[in-house]
Amino acid sequence: MKYSDIDKRKTAFIFELDNVLYPEKDYLFQVYYLFAALLEYTELIDAKMATDTLINAYNMKGKHLAFDRLKEKFNLSERFRYSLNNLLLTAKLPLKLLIYQNMLNLLQEIVIDRKKVFIVTNGSTEQQLNKIKQTEWHRLEAI
Repeated sequence: MKYSDIDKRKTAFIFELDNVLYPEKDYLFQVYYLFAALLEYTELIDAKMATDTLINAYNMKGKHLAFDRLKEKFNLSERFRYSLNNLLLTAKLPLKLLIYQNMLNLLQEIVIDRKKVFIVTNGSTEQQLNKIKQTEWHRLEAI
């Protein structure tokens, strides 16, 4: 979609965050990496194997079953589910989340044209706000 193709009378634009502005897996995989490092430190589980298990489970079964696969493979206590869920809400990511290039271009054109942009999210407010704070906005937030 190009900004030039949009009706010029539009004054506001609404976007979803996950998988529209950026790939959600970019957030999840970084959290999986951090969680695996925690497991390596506390349970002496190989972090790379744990990360790979979580990512493979995500790719094959979805994000809601990733921990179940990890728990089964490494015989983890259920208490670690709480740790992962908490980390999903509050993680400080090693890398900024990058907006899809075509969406970044579109957002920049919208903002330059002084139109309003709204971002709607689905799920945990705390988690979504954490994602927004860790997104590389390329100075869009300052405009």
